[in-house]
Amino acid sequence: MRPPLKWLLLLVAVTVPTMIGSPYGGELPSAWAQTQPDPSRQAEADQLLQQGLQQYTDSQFNEALQSWQAALAIYRAIGDRANEAQTLFGLGLVNSLLENYSTALECYEQSLAFYWANGDRANEAKTLTAIGLMNGLRANYPTALEYFNQSLVISRELGDRATEATILDSIGEVNGLLRNYPAALDYYAQSLVINRELGDRISEALTLNNIGEVNRLLGNYPRALEYYEQGLVISHELDNRAGEAETLNNIGIVNTSLGNYLTALEYYGQSLVISREFGNRTGEAKTLNNIGNVNNLLGNYPTALEYYEQGLVISRELDNRAGEAATLNNIGGVNRLLGNYLRALEYYEQSLVITRELGDRAGEADILHNIGNVNNLLGNYPTALEYYGQSLVINREFGNRAGEAQTLNNIGNVNTSLGNYPTALEYYGQSIVITREIGDLAGEAITFTNIGNVNQLLGNYPRALEDYEQSLVITRELGNRDTEAQTLNNTGRVIHSQGNYPTAIDYYQQSLVISREIGDRDNEAMALTNIGLAYLNLNNLLAAETALWEAIPLLEDLRDSALPDADKVRLFDLQASTYKLLEQALVLQGKNEAALEVAERGRSRAFAELLSERLSLQQTDSLLVEPPNLAAVQQIAQQNQSVLVEYSLIDDSLESPAIYIWVVQPNGRLDFRQVSLDDEALDLSSLVAGSREAIGVRQRGGFELAANQPVEADQLRQLHQLLIEPIADLLPSNPEQRVVFIPQGDLFLVPFPALMDDAGTYLIEKHTILTAPSIQVLDLSQQQRQTQNFATALTGQDLLLVGNPTMPDVWNPATSKMQTLSNLPGAELEAEEIAIFFNTTPLLGRNATETAVKERIGNTRMVHLATHGLLEYGNPQDSGVSDVPGAIALAPGGGEDGLLTSAEILTELDLNAELVVLSACDTGLGQITGDGVIGLSRALITAGTPSVIVSLWSVPDAPTAELMTEFYSQMQQGQDKAQSLRQAMLATMQTNPDPRDWAAFTLIGAAE
Repeated sequence: MRPPLKWLLLLVAVTVPTMIGSPYGGELPSAWAQTQPDPSRQAEADQLLQQGLQQYTDSQFNEALQSWQAALAIYRAIGDRANEAQTLFGLGLVNSLLENYSTALECYEQSLAFYWANGDRANEAKTLTAIGLMNGLRANYPTALEYFNQSLVISRELGDRATEATILDSIGEVNGLLRNYPAALDYYAQSLVINRELGDRISEALTLNNIGEVNRLLGNYPRALEYYEQGLVISHELDNRAGEAETLNNIGIVNTSLGNYLTALEYYGQSLVISREFGNRTGEAKTLNNIGNVNNLLGNYPTALEYYEQGLVISRELDNRAGEAATLNNIGGVNRLLGNYLRALEYYEQSLVITRELGDRAGEADILHNIGNVNNLLGNYPTALEYYGQSLVINREFGNRAGEAQTLNNIGNVNTSLGNYPTALEYYGQSIVITREIGDLAGEAITFTNIGNVNQLLGNYPRALEDYEQSLVITRELGNRDTEAQTLNNTGRVIHSQGNYPTAIDYYQQSLVISREIGDRDNEAMALTNIGLAYLNLNNLLAAETALWEAIPLLEDLRDSALPDADKVRLFDLQASTYKLLEQALVLQGKNEAALEVAERGRSRAFAELLSERLSLQQTDSLLVEPPNLAAVQQIAQQNQSVLVEYSLIDDSLESPAIYIWVVQPNGRLDFRQVSLDDEALDLSSLVAGSREAIGVRQRGGFELAANQPVEADQLRQLHQLLIEPIADLLPSNPEQRVVFIPQGDLFLVPFPALMDDAGTYLIEKHTILTAPSIQVLDLSQQQRQTQNFATALTGQDLLLVGNPTMPDVWNPATSKMQTLSNLPGAELEAEEIAIFFNTTPLLGRNATETAVKERIGNTRMVHLATHGLLEYGNPQDSGVSDVPGAIALAPGGGEDGLLTSAEILTELDLNAELVVLSACDTGLGQITGDGVIGLSRALITAGTPSVIVSLWSVPDAPTAELMTEFYSQMQQGQDKAQSLRQAMLATMQTNPDPRDWAAFTLIGAAE
């Protein structure tokens, strides 16, 4: 926690009225009027002193500094020690306001030496307080308390009640920063009594605000608001506009914590108006930051950045380095949430430089912690631990126990991610000791939950239950109903893991009741899903189906159509298990048709919504487009004259894992087959990965290709046995008839054309193959194709052809540095050969810029991009950014970085091309989610092209050029895209029989 700016106001309030006769109306001490030898020099010094005082009063701090430095030189020269001490104090005050804390401290200490030597107890107390405040501003809290307590003793001896109240407030502030909240409240209460006795309404309002702040930090929001409102009334009565603005800000902060964001913005708006009225630029910057914080919490990141930038401009104009550092830190936080991790680190580093210059150790610890968080998200665990360690050292130095506990917790979390469970438990244990010592109940509950999670991972179920129970006791004590519901769910899952399903259901039901009472629909759906799973384990299929059907509408209501696509995908991925469980409950009851409808309902919903929005389909309250029922699925098969094969991967949550397969014929017939995966030696994920490795995949990061290896026919045969043989009798005998595979999970990585039967025949030799992420997406892409009207034959003018651009720089995770992608001469040759075929000119080398491609791609009929495809872009561990996965490498320039990302395709491009071919490495891949493969193919189809041809692995140069030339030749002869790709594969197979050379490409979307 950063020392608050109000400490500087406290410093002014303590010192100015009685020390140097400020605008607050205090009298000048007698020491300022003493006569010294050499009257001319004395007069000159006194004039400079008064000049500096006026400049200080007018907030001309740098000018005041110069005047008082000149006065100090004269006072020292003529031996006027009393005025020297007073001038040193004034210099300390100005340097404090200018954030030259080290210089200020030196001035105060020299001044203190004079007062102590001369027995001036009143001024000694004032100076001790100032030194205490300086140490507080530098986060040297134990030292600050020492000076405050010395000053408190003297003030009480002198009966100086006003100073006593101010010091009590300062001691309360330090205890608040150290999270010793009971002690803080005690000191504030003592101060409040004195202020009321003295009738000091301004100080009373300040102390009421402080008490409100402690209650806010304790989570006692209603009490916090009571105290803030009392302080606000006083400030309003006294026309203390500065105090009024500060309190309105605080009330806004409470409403922010309560999630009342619109109310918070109202209070911040009122505070902002007042700060601007009387020119309080510092208060204005603070409020702008708070408004940015609310927009940050609302997910309005661009708006948050706008407000932060406004606050940053003001802080820099005022040379408010502390405010600048805090705002840079906030901007870094927004970039972290946006997944711009490298930019976040840049802002954090800028903030860190300033905090170190200011000697702000508390701020330094916070920023080091934030840098650790980013490295944790990047998977750079050793680096994250290094930064957390630095933060921990600082927090321990100045006694920030709360910061120490939080950092220990995060170190524990990193070790949990690394699987170092005993080490994680050690750090959690240290954290919980501290949270108990400082009375941080919320932090204690979080730590108990973390410990419970580790014990659950270790299979220490009794210990996990104890941990969750302790967390539950605290959450109930705090009245935190949503956390109570979640903890009950956690407890139920542990009991569930022990096979005690009835007791687990009891805990889930308790969680469900609370969730419904407080309107937490997310946790309500989770509890219903867990209840459904428990009933499945008890073989009570009807009860399971009932609970799961109750959960489904709740989940779909949570997917607000206004959510960004990436958020919809993430949310849907968290919900996918509910659909899978319902599929199982239905299949186990023989309700195979209903199970297919649920399988469709449980995949590619966000993708379907994007496409339907583009096609302006009718919207509903919950989803932009309804998932298809059985009749609609049958109609899609008939319209496409295709056999639809939908796979669903079922995990081992009940018995053994399995593959569900539905086959829908063009005549509407539906067949269901089930393949058990109970063979312990059979791991589908490993089998799929092994087949890809054998075919030849590239290294991560886009820099190296794996060495060629002979394809293991056994792996391709095994996959054929699992995926094709159970339905072989249902597939068409006519190789011209299309088969559309609807994969799921790891099956998106399967090279379907290369699957081999026992006779050694590849699947592409028997069938014309397409893929789609769902039956509905297939239908929507076909509808998208029908909106296009290309009546003439394809010519060279219709083709945008790119080959081997001048490569951009990308982040190489192996070196943690930016590195230029390798040149692709084979891709250039491919583009040139296709260009000859169409009698056109390709974009090559430096001409193949991202800018040029963006300018032309929206007005072309067909796009062919022969370059690097970056599967890893968007994965923070591999690219340094978190974004929609996938990027196409193009030449940089004209303000573009040379990476045409999936996000840019989604947001910037409006395509009318009937086909985009990505002749690059791994362009068919991406993040596999419940919405399908989130990558380049999805982005391009969403942007307007109904069909995309992509690759599943690193494509070799010469065979690819041959295959692509043949593909376009087939299209010129009138074949549809699916048949053209099949014929191109068959032709390439004759000269290059290794599947690595011909089976990489797949057609996604419409065949026509």
